Amino acid sequence: MDHQGMDINDLIGKVDAELRRTEYSNLCIERQASVWNNLTDYMVRNDKTFYTGKVGMDFLEEKYEITVYEKLDSQKKSVVPGQSIY
Repeated sequence: MDHQGMDINDLIGKVDAELRRTEYSNLCIERQASVWNNLTDYMVRNDKTFYTGKVGMDFLEEKYEITVYEKLDSQKKSVVPGQSIY
C-alpha cells in the first residue's frame, strides 16, 4: 500500500486471500464480514475513496471507541477510556 492508500475492495480481497492462504477457518473469515461492511459504510459516509492507516484508526475510534494513544503522557492517558489500545 502506498502513501495514498488502497481501494477498500482491493484491501478486503488481499486480506481474505491471506487469511485463506494461512488456513484460517471459513467461520473466522465470515465473521470479519460485518467489520468490513462497517468500514466500507464508514468510508462512504465520510467520502473516503482510499483506505489509509488514518482512515482505519478514525474508523476504530468512531465505531468501536478504540483509541491509540501511545504518544500521550501518563497524565493524559489517565483520562482516556479503558478500551484504548497502546
